[in-house]
Amino acid sequence: MFLTILRVLFGFAMAYLAAGLTKVLFAVGPRDLLSNNPDAILGVLLLAAQFATVFAVFAGLFALLAAVISEWQGLRGMVFHALVGLAIAVAGFCAQFLGEAPGGPSVFNNYGMGAYAVTGLVGGFVYWIFAGRLAGGYEEDIYDVIPPTGPTPAKPMAASAGPVPGPRMKTPAAPPPQTIQPAKPAMAQPGLGPSAKKE
Repeated sequence: MFLTILRVLFGFAMAYLAAGLTKVLFAVGPRDLLSNNPDAILGVLLLAAQFATVFAVFAGLFALLAAVISEWQGLRGMVFHALVGLAIAVAGFCAQFLGEAPGGPSVFNNYGMGAYAVTGLVGGFVYWIFAGRLAGGYEEDIYDVIPPTGPTPAKPMAASAGPVPGPRMKTPAAPPPQTIQPAKPAMAQPGLGPSAKKE
């Protein structure tokens, strides 16, 4: 139980960081991360950590509810966790849109919706990598082999007592069948029996 809680919390932390980094990359692009300027890279990572904190505050309750259901029901599918991340991102997008001031800039555009959707999918996928794929059990349970559903294989025949003929050994020929000769009737001796004539 304790290891499960640690696994889930670590999965949350990784998912929030990945979602925060994804959101930042939609704003600044990957140019700053690929540059040799350490200040630009540090700025992107700090901004990603700030977004991760915001995501943890907003999505924490929803993510915890999804994790409890996943652990309880043993839902280990990547699609399930990605869809949960997407649903949380859609809820965040709606909350952002409904909280906008009238007449101000809006997130209701294709780029904003895409950024929220990809962020949610990435967060759900990263959670699945670190925690969701082990939901409801131990790691070795994932690799259990499903038994075949076809006919059961025939049992091997018992080994014979004699040597098994190899490629150069010839199987000995069976002995010829024995024929049983019928018993011959006893022959009458001369002078004995009813057929003998008296002289």
